[in-house]
Amino acid sequence: MDAQTRDIVTTELAPTATAADPGGLAAAVYAGGRVAFFNYGFADAAAKRPVTSDTLFNLASLRKLFEATLVALGAQRGELRLDDPVGKYLPELHGGYISRVTIGELVNHTSGLLLPTDHPPWANEAFSQDQFIAMLNAWMPPEGVQPGKQRICSHAGSWRGQSRGDGAGNHAAPGPGLLP
Repeated sequence: MDAQTRDIVTTELAPTATAADPGGLAAAVYAGGRVAFFNYGFADAAAKRPVTSDTLFNLASLRKLFEATLVALGAQRGELRLDDPVGKYLPELHGGYISRVTIGELVNHTSGLLLPTDHPPWANEAFSQDQFIAMLNAWMPPEGVQPGKQRICSHAGSWRGQSRGDGAGNHAAPGPGLLP
């Protein structure tokens, strides 16, 4: 990493985490075949715990961009189809409504799913994957809501793609796993 790159990153990022605005940020820059980490501010301002290269950040809805990209790659490679029902990839999703929802409807937020965990007030409890699947299987929409007929932003429709490669560059379809 050359000094010019370090100076640019420091000049642009360091001022964003100040005593007056005690948030934190981390950036990884790949240049010249090397990775450099830049960490600023606090992961926990009250405890004065600084951001490190290992700090975990809640990415919130930013993750949806990556999930949609994984689904698009899987569709492009022929590993899944956007018009397939989600139950094809997660057979444990067999409830009356969820069984009619497709991969494409999840990705473009037209599934009709809207759970109590999607909007404020935010739930304080966490759900296991089994609890989340049970919630989706039991979920029934308000009258008139049908898959593919309306756009509703929902975290219930987010997929976690895991590439299951064999180490030789061959990949199975992105492994769907609903995120609670």
